[in-house]
Amino acid sequence: MDNPDFEVVTTLTVVRRGIWMPDYELQNGEIVVGTLKRQSIWQPLTEASTPAQSWTFKRIGCFHRKITVRPAGAPTNSALVSRQWNGQAEIVFANGKQFYFRKKSFWSTTWQWRTETGEVLAELRRTFTLTPQVGLTRLSALGTTLPEAPLLCLLGWHLIRIAAGHRRQ
Repeated sequence: MDNPDFEVVTTLTVVRRGIWMPDYELQNGEIVVGTLKRQSIWQPLTEASTPAQSWTFKRIGCFHRKITVRPAGAPTNSALVSRQWNGQAEIVFANGKQFYFRKKSFWSTTWQWRTETGEVLAELRRTFTLTPQVGLTRLSALGTTLPEAPLLCLLGWHLIRIAAGHRRQ
């Protein structure tokens, strides 16, 4: 995960809770800083929350797969995520800001959120262990100051779950 253009400022742990329809937590040490919860096995709706904000992610489309992002309880979308067949994605916010979700390399288990100029905001890496820990999120200095960073971190793990082919995501 070493990147000469990427200085890690904060590292968060991703922990899986439950088996049938697992929830995921982003933790800074023992403190939960974000959660991902699937609302129902029958609906493609996931709730993401931090202590300050909550959003819903809804998958739409069949051949042109997209995810809508809404603040919890809001009637309109705040962002639209376009997904590609290989798991990569682009998010466009209502204000026009764009970020890109890409795999670090073909064989890598590390994904990155990047700005339009290519700066790395965060790296999300899946880990394969028998413990509830499923991954790590490493934030750059820019990633810790960006208002969209909490949403991008949670959305990134949602996209990783989808790309991994989880049936109960």
